[in-house]
Amino acid sequence: MTRLELVSSGVVDLVEDVAISLNYSISDIREPDKRKTSFSKSITIPGTKNNNDLLKHIYEIDIDSNFNPKVRAAINLYQDSQLIMDGYMQLKDIIQNGNRIDYVVVLLGENAGFFNAIDGKLLTDIDLSSLDHTFNISAMQNSWVATTGVGYVYPLTDNGYTDGVTWDIEGLSPAVYAKQYVDKIFSDAGYTYTSTFFSSDYFSRLVIPFTSGQKVASQSALDDRFVNVDYSINTVHTAGSIGSNQAYDQEVADTGNNYNLSNNLYTIASTGKYHIEVLNNYGAFSANVISYSVSVAAFSNGVIKPIYQSANIPAQDSTEYYIKTPSVDLLTGDQVTVNLAFLTTTSNGTVTVNAGSYAKFTAESAVLITGDTIEVNNTIPLKVKQTDFITSLIKMHNLYVDIDKNNSRNLLIETRNDFYGTTKVDWTDKLDTNSPLSIKPLGELTARRYVYKYKDGKDYYNRDYQETYQEAYGTKFWNTDNEYLKNDKTTDVIFSPTIMVGDRSVNVGGTIYGLIYPSLSNKQYNEPSINLPATNIRILYFGGLINSPAWNIRTRFGSVGIGILGQSFYPYCGHLNDINTPTIDLNFGVPEKLYFNTASYTNGNLFNTYYKQFIEEITDKDSKIIEGVFRLTATDIANLDFRKLYIVDGHYLRLNQIKEYNPNTEGLSKVEFIKVKDTASFTATTSTINGGIGGTF
Repeated sequence: MTRLELVSSGVVDLVEDVAISLNYSISDIREPDKRKTSFSKSITIPGTKNNNDLLKHIYEIDIDSNFNPKVRAAINLYQDSQLIMDGYMQLKDIIQNGNRIDYVVVLLGENAGFFNAIDGKLLTDIDLSSLDHTFNISAMQNSWVATTGVGYVYPLTDNGYTDGVTWDIEGLSPAVYAKQYVDKIFSDAGYTYTSTFFSSDYFSRLVIPFTSGQKVASQSALDDRFVNVDYSINTVHTAGSIGSNQAYDQEVADTGNNYNLSNNLYTIASTGKYHIEVLNNYGAFSANVISYSVSVAAFSNGVIKPIYQSANIPAQDSTEYYIKTPSVDLLTGDQVTVNLAFLTTTSNGTVTVNAGSYAKFTAESAVLITGDTIEVNNTIPLKVKQTDFITSLIKMHNLYVDIDKNNSRNLLIETRNDFYGTTKVDWTDKLDTNSPLSIKPLGELTARRYVYKYKDGKDYYNRDYQETYQEAYGTKFWNTDNEYLKNDKTTDVIFSPTIMVGDRSVNVGGTIYGLIYPSLSNKQYNEPSINLPATNIRILYFGGLINSPAWNIRTRFGSVGIGILGQSFYPYCGHLNDINTPTIDLNFGVPEKLYFNTASYTNGNLFNTYYKQFIEEITDKDSKIIEGVFRLTATDIANLDFRKLYIVDGHYLRLNQIKEYNPNTEGLSKVEFIKVKDTASFTATTSTINGGIGGTF
């Protein structure tokens, strides 16, 4: 007996002989992002009083129903008390024939539920404000030794603020761990996961570096840079003060202590965009004053940088003057002054500036400086969909995603190599020997060449590599040599590759030294600019602290100042897990060229580690798809598990899909398997580089 139950409402009345044709496929597990899921063909349920009540009489044309067909209606489908589908019912059509009402529905499994739940959401919809912290050297040092996989770490990267020895603190940014993103995405969607992969040391070390251009100060930090100064009393300016700073004598607002009343100079605390407002309310003009003007200028490294200059205004034409300058880029340490100048017919002319006249200095945006609060939400990559982020992690590592039979809101996630187990199920006696058995050679082989790649990067080194080799850094090509296929099948991800630069070849007392670090810049060193270009999202491996020659962090542009000097280790991250003896490479394949000097390299890349066994199995000349007709029971479907090995006539097979299983009959279902091919598991090796800088592996 088949029972369809609306989880939140009750049992649905079914027509006794209704044909519910169910389909199950491994592709739901291999490609969960494609919205594939176990499903039924359209079935018709009668418009009984019970069903009309369950569906809130949605058939009524002129009445607003409480049943929302846009929202998934959770269902459980039972056969003989066995749960054979946990998912949703989608209402497709309502058919009215006289007084008879029928509903046409489709039953969908839970497999796609998680991706539906995060569909349309961006990474920036995640709230990481609990990770906010003070931007200073102590926070950086603490992150280097903190637990991996939780929160953030400050790796050493080239964002255009380094010469390879000294890093400006403004160029260092927190890289949030990929696991932090994954955990937040799942919890926000109301899902959990069980995964030895996501819980592994390897995954806990993957980080998403800052790629949004320039870190900007929080609003509270901008508020600290705001200054409002004014005249507390009417003040007389004489001709002798022509061109001098306006004599403000009162600070209305200056929480950041940016203004000096003794010389009337506003000092820029951090590089950014600023504007200045000036309001002068004039009292008496002496008879010999012809006109006046107001100017705003900055002293930038000893050079005067004009910001605003008004035209000469006849004294008799205005007793109040207001300006708001355009937004201007100002650098840390620049000093801004507001000047009042006026022309007179004699040397003793005077202008009275009334009390309440003011100047306001506003930071529209500014780079973070030591002591500011860094809002980690502002470091999240922009315009990245959560579905694309999770899907790219799946594609990178050939992950299989299954539903926990005991909890449909919990996903089981493992690499393909770990997904398949050793539990065996013998279905030999279920095979219908009166039906033909189809054996398709190379049934899963769909392309002449398989391509695995990152998205092209637009930084200096990625552009150089792409122009030289006409491919993304670390691309893998696998040719099947099948003469009947001509097309490529490309697996790509949203991340761009990150090329490492530097030298790791100095031997001191048997210890290898040298700084190697990832480059995200346009090879423009030490440019303190608010307009640093953003780059595409990246993913890197944090390898921890590695010994190194002396390097420095400075806390202001232009000079070392107070910071970390002469460190003998550095926080390494890159596409390799280790510089001296790497065993893991985040590239899909070995690059044609390296931009750093090192003694050894590894073939433990993404393709070899996560795809090689799969590709060898489906491209082997003896690879086969076997399709037959089987008599399956409700117990078989309830215990269905694609991870098991299925035995048919002594052959070990992997289950690919089940077509047209009908729980209402003792009929037959089409079942498709792939022949199991024993292939050796991959073990990474580390080999010596030949060729030095730019050498090949």
